[in-house]
Amino acid sequence: MQIGSLADWFTGAATFAAVLTTLLFNFFERRRAAKQSIYRAKTAMARLSLDVIRQVDGLTDNVSDGDSLSAIHTMRIYVFVLTLIGNHQVSELLEASELFLVTANKAAVGKTDKSELKEAYDQLVARTI
Repeated sequence: MQIGSLADWFTGAATFAAVLTTLLFNFFERRRAAKQSIYRAKTAMARLSLDVIRQVDGLTDNVSDGDSLSAIHTMRIYVFVLTLIGNHQVSELLEASELFLVTANKAAVGKTDKSELKEAYDQLVARTI
């Protein structure tokens, strides 16, 4: 049995190192992209929820159930799109967002107190940290 020349061993080691480097770069790039996606979702959810609170707090009269508040509608679309994408790491955030949206809608039509909206917002913020 022949061991091979030093050049064969060096070529084999270099090939192995190249394959390992490529696999590790791919792994870390996917991991970074997933973290960035979650961060963007949390940031967008926080901004949208603040817009909803500002809009609900700015109401002088209660609106009817048929009226559509733009901030609530925008946040609902964003949550729907994230649900369709199916990112499992954001699912807990989506549950809190749905609860917040339901509470905001109830507060807008006058069926609940705005303190409940604050509690729902606090729960949403706790999930975004």
